[in-house]
Formats: sequence, C-alpha cells, structure tokens
Amino acid sequence: MARAPFIAKMNPSSRNSAARFLRAAALLPALCACSLSAAENVPAAGPDKSAPAPGAAVDKTPTPAPVAAKEPDSSEKIGKLVVVASRRSESLSEVSPSVSVVTRDEIETRQLASLSDALTYSPGVIVATSGAPGGNQSVFTRGTNSNMTAVLLDGRRVSPGFSNNAEIERFSLSGLESVEFLRGASSTLYGANALGGVIDMRTGDTLALRRNEGSLSAEFGSFGHSAVTAQAAGNTDTLEGALVKGLGASVSYTQSETDNKRVNSDFSRNNLLQKTEYRISDSLSAELLNQYYETKSGAPGTVGPFASTTQRVDRNGWMTSPGLKFDNRDGARASLFYARSFSRLDSYGSAFGAPTRSEIDMQEVTARAEFDLSRNAIATVGYSYEDTDFDRENRTTGAELPGSPKWESHSPWGRVELFSKDRAARLGAGARYQHFDAFDDAVTGETFGSYKFRETGTLLSAKVATAYAAPSAAYYQNAPLTELKPEETLSWEAGVRQELFQKSAPTEIGAVYFENRMDNIIASRDTGGFVYRAFNALEARARGVELFAEVRPAKQVKLFANATIQDARYTEDQPAYFIAAGDKLLRRPDYMTTFGLELYPVEDVTLGVSGTGVMGREDFGHVDQGDYFVARAYGSWRFVENAELFGRVENVFDERYDPAGIGYPALPLAVYAGIRARF
Repeated sequence: MARAPFIAKMNPSSRNSAARFLRAAALLPALCACSLSAAENVPAAGPDKSAPAPGAAVDKTPTPAPVAAKEPDSSEKIGKLVVVASRRSESLSEVSPSVSVVTRDEIETRQLASLSDALTYSPGVIVATSGAPGGNQSVFTRGTNSNMTAVLLDGRRVSPGFSNNAEIERFSLSGLESVEFLRGASSTLYGANALGGVIDMRTGDTLALRRNEGSLSAEFGSFGHSAVTAQAAGNTDTLEGALVKGLGASVSYTQSETDNKRVNSDFSRNNLLQKTEYRISDSLSAELLNQYYETKSGAPGTVGPFASTTQRVDRNGWMTSPGLKFDNRDGARASLFYARSFSRLDSYGSAFGAPTRSEIDMQEVTARAEFDLSRNAIATVGYSYEDTDFDRENRTTGAELPGSPKWESHSPWGRVELFSKDRAARLGAGARYQHFDAFDDAVTGETFGSYKFRETGTLLSAKVATAYAAPSAAYYQNAPLTELKPEETLSWEAGVRQELFQKSAPTEIGAVYFENRMDNIIASRDTGGFVYRAFNALEARARGVELFAEVRPAKQVKLFANATIQDARYTEDQPAYFIAAGDKLLRRPDYMTTFGLELYPVEDVTLGVSGTGVMGREDFGHVDQGDYFVARAYGSWRFVENAELFGRVENVFDERYDPAGIGYPALPLAVYAGIRARF
C-alpha cells in the first residue's frame, strides 16, 4: 500500500506509528459494514442496563417488560446531563462543545480504572504517564501546563499534589456517576488553576434510586495485576416501614496492585468513596462526602545507569465535606459546603537526598446562590474561602525544610445569563476577584454566547475568558511566595455541536477552535551551585482545533472518535532557560486522537476496540520524544441475570513506547479478565 506523502517525510519511528494508525483506522469502515449488514438479521441489543451502578441517578419511569430487542438505555434517550458547565445540571446538547462527559455506563463498558483512562476519550487533553500504571501523570489541556487544570470532586477542590503534575494517578473511578470535563479558561466559575480547564468527578444522587443495590467485582491480569471493587447504594424511601425517610447513602471501595515490568516499579492503590444524603424538606437537603486514598509505589526513575532499585514513594490523603442544597423549584437555588482535605507524600530510599515528608492541609468554604430574575434571565453569585498549609520536613530528623508556606484567599464572583424566549439563544458574562495574602491578587472575567437551531439540532458557541493558576507546590520550595505571581491566560474559542437524531439513539459530532495566550508562566533555573529559584519568566501561545463524534448507525453499533490538532509555542526569548521564541512547549503533541467501535451483536454481549495515537512531541533541546499508536480491545458477557464476565487486552500491537517521552517505558501487551456480580 502506497504511503501518504506526509508519512514518507517522517522519521522511521513516526512512519511506523503513522502506518499502524492508518491500518487500524482502515479497519473501521469494514467493521461498520459488517455490523450494519448483521443488524438486518440480528435482534437489536445493547449493553446491559438492568442493574445501574451504585449511586447512579435512575430514570423513575416504570421498567418495561423484557423484550428480545433491547432499546438504548434511558441516559441515551434523554441525553447526558452535566453540571460542570455552569455549576447546575444541564443537558450536554445545550452547552458548549468544549464540555464532554464519560458516564458510569461507559466506564464499565470500556473497563476504565483510573481518571487518566477516562480523559483519553475527550479531545484537547493528553495525559503523560511516567511509565507503567502508578507513575506520575501530567495533564496537558489545550497546551497549558499540568498544574493549570483544576481537579474537583462534586465541585470540591481536591488537593493539588506536590509537583507540577496533577498526580491524578491517586484516584480510582469506582463509585463515580461520571467524569465531566470543561476545557478552556474557567477561573470565573472555579477560581485558581482552572486556566486550562476543569475535571469534575461526580457522584450519583442516592435519593433518586428506586431500589437498593450493590456490586462486587474482581479482576486479574498480566504483571501481577489484581483488583477488587465493592459498591453499595440505597435509600430508606425504598424500604417499607423505615423509621427515617429521605435518607440515602453510597459507598465504594477499590483495592488494586500490580508488579509492572521494571524492577522497583510496583504500584498499589486503595480508594474509599462514601456519600450520605438526607432530605430535610422538599426544597432542602444535606449531604456528607468522604474520600480516602492510599498509594504505594516504587520510583525507578528513567531507564539507564541511574535507575533506582530502592527509592519509594508513599501517598495518602482524605477529604471530608458536609454541605447543604436548596431548590424551591420556583426560581431560587443555592448550595453551601465546607471541605477539608489532607495529603501526605513520603519519599525515601533515594541515593541523592534524605527521606522527606510533604503535607498539604486545605480548607474550603464555597457558597453559591442562583436566581431566576425572569423567565429569560438567571443570575448567580458566589463566594469561596480557601486556606492552604504546605509543610516539608526531613523524615529522619523531623526538621522543617525550606519552602513550607501558608496562605489564604477570599474570592467573590458573579455571573448573569440571558436567554431568548424559546431558550435557543444564550448570552452571558461573569467576573471573579480573588485576594491572596501571600502573592498577587487576580481578577478574571468571561463572556460567552450560543445559539441552537432547533430544527437541525445545531449549536453554535463562542467564549472569551481570562484565567489564572496559583503557584504550585513544586515552586514553594525554591522561591518566596511574595516573588511569584499567578500564571495567567487570555483564551477564546468558537465551536459547533451537531446532534444527529436517529431511531437507535441521539448522536452528535462537533468541532472547536481554541487559542490560549499565557503569561507569567513559572519556571525554575539554576542560580549557581545547583541552587534553583522559581521566577515568572515565560510567555507562550497554544492554539488548535478539537474534533469529536459519537454515532449510532444502528442499535448494535456505536462509533466514537476525537482528535486534536494544536500548535503550542513560546512567544519570547529566554536565554536563561535555553528557550527561544518559536520553540515548542515541552511534551505537547501536535496531533492526538482516540477512536473506537463498540458492537452489541447479541443481547448480554458487548465487544469493543479503540486506539490512541500521539504524534509530534519534543523535550528539552528539541529532542523528538517519539510518536506512538496504542490499541486496546475489550468485551463482556452477562452469563446469568446478575453476573457478567469481562476482559480486555491492552497494547494489542505490543507497541514499544514512552507516554511521557523522558525514559519511562509503558507496559507491553497485557491481558486482564474478571467477573462482576450485582445484587
């Protein structure tokens, strides 16, 4: 087969990756043709939805009698709902195409275990993992740095970790209803570190469940992998004669471990997520959210003579958050929560320094009130208080290490949205002021608008916003906070979301153009004698196009894809950092894509394949980090009413690649299988 001209010009590594990518892409039309042909003779079927995940919100319409051909589940019929776009529940089809969501059903069908797995199915972002599962993970959203994407749990800010990375490897997906992702500058709604976007891990509404339920699963696989998950959820409204009505709760626990392939690269993780809700009245409810995580991992470093067989990193942390929600269903809604989170990192066994302990203790109070000013106008006001205490000490002597700051912030904000009479047009604006007692204050604003053509299902959207990111923990150790300013961006975007209503299920395609102009980017440099200091020194620009699609040509077939083409470069010379204007930002790919196909050939059987390609990354000194295409296959079979077998193959083509591009190889081909029982 003749190669495309652009492939012929690539280096050998790029040509091999691109060729595998195109071969895999070429399979999709053939698979679709086979599936559509089979659809004429095979009864319609879909993934099993008879037993929703614990904590998931459930359609309260009566369950229809069993039929041979299953209809799409209720979430597909009514459309996906998201909160992250405006801090209130809205249909995904009505909000900006810069918002995406991975639902509980998709998490289970695709057998996704970690937050990074879920983000793979969204455009505009790449997660660079330092090697095998458990390695540090950096989240680069629309070309921004990893500390510039805020990570939330039900709207609460989780601990940012101890490096410039998001450290999202700490979190499991068990117990979540969905993972919502808002890309683009969002500090007006979410404050600091929402410069690149916002990831919100959402739990379910236990008070909406119509029956108590639970599940237990276990899986095993290559390289000593094992994982056990237990989940349960319910409410007293489902119990006859319950002493207390309006009380709901969910709990999820996951324990996983793996040896991985390299020496001293083992990883284990424990996650506990618990939520309790109580309906005080028809308009007022209280909740208590608790989370705990613990990870233990080897830290072998990069491949080569300096790889470590002794260095270890242990992490643990928790969050507890009581809150209140009010909705009088007559134009007024409000929420209030207090959250306290704590994270600890112990590093030891290194030949280059003493064992250290780092701790972050965070407190947050956030209040929000939303009013319908009229039938066509909504006003939202809010206030957040945050207190952060960062400590570092020598674990051997107990002595406090330099760079252990404390700071507070106060942040009022407001937002107004105007709608046309038929709700097709939306226009809004908002602003936030955030006062820090330790470094410069920040002011951000946004203006946005959209119009939906109801006849065709076409949504046009645009937004201009500013945002900021507070200095991350990695910089606290080597510069006084008073010398640092928040990193800033001016961002604008324009996009389209097109619904494709079909008999099988509503589907969609879309595209977004974005541009980020970043200023005051913090970097560290050697000031002499290996003494590093952090400075606001860099300016950069990132722009590109995001594409996404989810299509249901038949009830037995789902096609999905996303792609991002971006250009992220520094815009000024910085000789002290060996950076020249026009140099590419490190580890940001020029092209990245994920696409896949899911088949439901007969009832109770699901089959799927997907592939992810990354091309055009550079490290320091314009070093090519190498391109890669990695594929996975997965499937499940419900062999009895309340139990299913599932399995997957990761890295199907046994690709040798480095997801971070800095000497941390990923795992080769690996096979996993498990069983899940529901009750």
